[in-house]
Amino acid sequence: MSTKIKMVISKSQLGQVTKLYTDVIIQDCNIELTKDQYDSILATADTMERMLISWQFLSIRPAESILDNQKIWWRYSSYALLEQRVKPYTWSRIRRVRQNYKEYMETYKQILLNPNDTELKMDLQKYEDNLSIINVVLARQQARLTVQERSIGEKSFWSMLPSPERILLCEKIGYFDEKEDSFKERI
Repeated sequence: MSTKIKMVISKSQLGQVTKLYTDVIIQDCNIELTKDQYDSILATADTMERMLISWQFLSIRPAESILDNQKIWWRYSSYALLEQRVKPYTWSRIRRVRQNYKEYMETYKQILLNPNDTELKMDLQKYEDNLSIINVVLARQQARLTVQERSIGEKSFWSMLPSPERILLCEKIGYFDEKEDSFKERI
């Protein structure tokens, strides 16, 4: 197993805590799981997701028990449901996600063309913080495809032909490369 570690230290001018960003890249790592282990990992992920959701609404959670004041708890649950399942699909949020998606995709295209630019990587990290993992993966794939299409589009038909086919086509249309022959005659 081989790994690569990249560390970026970000020191704040405001005197806050220094942040340390690390990327660990593990290549050729195989993990085997049983079905019970896989189910346990999924259950743990579901529990963590529920905990994160409950932490978001911890400040407005009623202090009374459910049996004492059901009306407050119904109000709390309806508010949490709206915030979690309805408000993310408002037009303003959708527009913001799409804008971040497009900016992320353009930045990733530039990173594909200039892989050593660290400023672009920092911008990319900023956009990644605002997007879900699904949007990040989709934007990267779309950027790769558009860069690939652009590079293929820049090539001409002639340069895409393998040399045996190019020679055969030249013979069929009666084209001979006269540059080499005329150069030999002059010498």
